[in-house]
Amino acid sequence: MDAPQNNGCRPEANQQLRHLVVIHGAGVALAESTQTINKLLHLETGRDKEGYTVPRRQARAVRMLLMDDSENPVITAFQKAVLANLLAAPPPDTPQKTQTGHESIKAGFVLRYCASFGIPLTIKQQQTRSRQLRAESESIITQCLPALQPPDNTAIATEFQWMEHIKTVSGNQDLVDAVLKLRDVHETGGDLDTVASAVFYGWWLSQARQLQYGRDWRFVFLNYHESLFALKDYAHCRLYMADLPAGAFPDLPDEIRALAKQYDISVARFEDHHPFTAEQQNNLKKLQDEKLIGYLALSGPLQGAEQPPEEWRCGADMVHASTLEKTVADNEAARTLRNTAHAEDFVTDRTPLGEMLTTLIKGGFPKIELAECLLQAIRENNIASLRNDPRLTTPAGEWDASAQKTIPALKQAIHVIHVAAAKNAEPPSSAMGYGSDMPEFAVTRKAKDSLAIYVIPAVRDEQRGRSLPVGRACELLAKEYPAADYLFYCYGTDLLVARRLNNSDTTFNLGSLMPQIGHAGDGGHTGAAVCRPSANPNFPQPLFSGRDNRNPGPFAKYLAFRLAALGFDIMRVEDCSEESVEPLQQGGRRILLVLAAALAIGIALAALLPSFHPDAIYESNRGFFRQVEQEQQEDDNLP
Repeated sequence: MDAPQNNGCRPEANQQLRHLVVIHGAGVALAESTQTINKLLHLETGRDKEGYTVPRRQARAVRMLLMDDSENPVITAFQKAVLANLLAAPPPDTPQKTQTGHESIKAGFVLRYCASFGIPLTIKQQQTRSRQLRAESESIITQCLPALQPPDNTAIATEFQWMEHIKTVSGNQDLVDAVLKLRDVHETGGDLDTVASAVFYGWWLSQARQLQYGRDWRFVFLNYHESLFALKDYAHCRLYMADLPAGAFPDLPDEIRALAKQYDISVARFEDHHPFTAEQQNNLKKLQDEKLIGYLALSGPLQGAEQPPEEWRCGADMVHASTLEKTVADNEAARTLRNTAHAEDFVTDRTPLGEMLTTLIKGGFPKIELAECLLQAIRENNIASLRNDPRLTTPAGEWDASAQKTIPALKQAIHVIHVAAAKNAEPPSSAMGYGSDMPEFAVTRKAKDSLAIYVIPAVRDEQRGRSLPVGRACELLAKEYPAADYLFYCYGTDLLVARRLNNSDTTFNLGSLMPQIGHAGDGGHTGAAVCRPSANPNFPQPLFSGRDNRNPGPFAKYLAFRLAALGFDIMRVEDCSEESVEPLQQGGRRILLVLAAALAIGIALAALLPSFHPDAIYESNRGFFRQVEQEQQEDDNLP
């Protein structure tokens, strides 16, 4: 069962598509729906001691898709197709391809969310069930695929145009909702700086180069610490990369050379503002000499150095200056977006527009759709209109409100690791940008002797049906607990997202710390990084199997042990959880409801049935009352 390839977006089928603007993070475009479906239908799966393995690029989408509890038959068909691939995985002792770049999907997770599909216990039975599930899903998916193909001789580029096309051709709202779901489950990461930088590249390609969006150029995604080979399917193309630190791609020089040789992929422009090492700078200049990088600009300081605030430049600052500034393509809207991105990245002079755009990105709004809205605002030279655009304001307002409702849950399971502050820590690298995860009021603090690492399990935003994004968790935590210096936001023991909330401290370089807590392939920035603790070879898996992820106490103590083993001075681990009053409130409401119901029933019985009237009750108990009165008289006559 194959989805036919969409020649409108496969570069090897359309040689005009030669320019790819890279956005940091993850996501997919509606134009790539057929490829997205094919990757799920032919998911490369394996097995390990935890359960199943899938490519890291699809891991989050697989989890989010399997967790969906809607009754949409198309989504159910996608779930069956994915589950069929998992159950068809060969036994762990079967020789397989290297599992580099793969993630585990725990067997317990699959059983919890897919029990209704019937999952046998043995591998042989699972493989038989896999064939059944594939057959059950095939007919529905096959019927949907024609609506995902582009019409002949018609330019469809934007997300809105694609959605209207799918609606018109299919007439199937279930399919529309399912395709949107597939797009949204891939959405994660990124910030306003990377989106604005990509928008400036796109506007420059459209205006100065007269290239058409969707035909000649498009947006693609690349995450930190992800191999550039994730883009190998886009053969014969040129990459435009901004706000992507060289240090986030350890094999960057070798991969650029290999991509150029094997796939005719080279880097047209590389612009970044993060700190860099002399070796990284030299490697990039060599690539430029080899004609594998065209335009190269690094505005950040050498690692360990510091820049005065007046020299700080974010990616959007750099791309705007090198492509649009002092040209006819520049206008007030572009300059406003540049200033807004700068304010968000360095958390200074923030505006309602910037806060709204950051809310959308951190909340999982499709970054390509947001970039298209920004391109339209620049084209119309009216970026203020975005503040009144219901496509943006409605979800931003709803997400703000739903995030506030998670605060009680956020407080219910907090453990704090108290650590002695380093005496000779390197100065903070603020030139890299604090990033829009950083709450404005948490940036400047005085140095102190001890630090507080807040370990919190990921909180579910029930209104949105997804986990509260780490950016929102940072914002809420910093408001509720101003003394917090670092946040370890934990998705069970499988994923830990670390953020520095106090940029006056650099005791921890999170980018180098995370691989030591997790796996060698983990990492990130000095102030923002991720790791997979359970992937560490020394992780005590038996201690945490079957534990409630909402109780992070044992895991916080384990993390403290790991930090101590790395030479940090751990002072104590403190349980700062606040007891939820919600169960008490719910119990009180139930008691009131029971009392009210009993009273209503009593009144109804007295009104409708004569035997329950007060006079009738007294008459039926006359003998009992007479006995009570007699005993009372005898008691009164006692001396």
